[in-house]
Amino acid sequence: METDYKNTFIYALTESGSNVIKYIGKSNHPKRRVQQHICDSINRKTPKDYWIQSVLKRSKKIDFIILEEVKYEHWPEREVYWIGLYKEQIKNCCEGGSGGRPIKYNIPYKKAKKWVNDNLKEIDSQTKWYKIINELPGFISPYPSDTYSHRGWVSWGDWLGTKRVSDNKLSKNYLTHKEVKSYIKNLNIRNRKEWNSFLNSECFPNFIPRKPDRFYKKRGWISWYDFFGKTKKTYIPFIEARKHSRKLKIKSSTEWRKQKKEGKFSNLPSSPEKVYKNSGWVNWYDWLGK
Repeated sequence: METDYKNTFIYALTESGSNVIKYIGKSNHPKRRVQQHICDSINRKTPKDYWIQSVLKRSKKIDFIILEEVKYEHWPEREVYWIGLYKEQIKNCCEGGSGGRPIKYNIPYKKAKKWVNDNLKEIDSQTKWYKIINELPGFISPYPSDTYSHRGWVSWGDWLGTKRVSDNKLSKNYLTHKEVKSYIKNLNIRNRKEWNSFLNSECFPNFIPRKPDRFYKKRGWISWYDFFGKTKKTYIPFIEARKHSRKLKIKSSTEWRKQKKEGKFSNLPSSPEKVYKNSGWVNWYDWLGK
């Protein structure tokens, strides 16, 4: 099988502060794989996962050690060797050489994917998938990204038939923060409500991130006001604002908002209880001078 990796690692999981090996696996990125083991252990029910959870419940940490760096084409037999060496004490469920999967699934990726697409049409996200893994037939892996990591796996979008592409892949085509702002301005999108409508429409392009506040966080993001080309309005100090509001002789908060909407006054906020929440606001009676 062709791969971009020349070498890979046989690693072992241990409890931090202990040299006792509890699980042996293979990974091109052991540190990242350990974090995945920890996250997966919440939902899985293998001896390894029960052990990880027991360690975490004792406020201890999961650590790892590298047993051997090997040529990629030789990792299956080396993993089998190390598992055999420590088989009396480890939590592995198989003899190794199958890519770290607790169970071997012989059904090819394309055939398994077709079954999923034909029989689980309503499952369109990773979250929904993990809610039904206990109901899957025995020949379908509940953890396909692991099972088919080197046997055809493409993405969750491909597996579930949604054709969604991960943000990491899409990000290569994303516009810059400045370019996106200009694009949004040309579409006359002025607020979050209009943005969400655009986000859920069929015409939402793949060159704009679905969560711009996250993607552009360190790439120029300032705020949603700035994103929509708006400047956050500032108001006069509370004492001065209250003085003006009392002169208007308005009787209630409902009437206040109605007149504000009609444009009767523009220098005072429609929701003063929010604007002046931490700068003197008492209540509407005080605000209206009643």
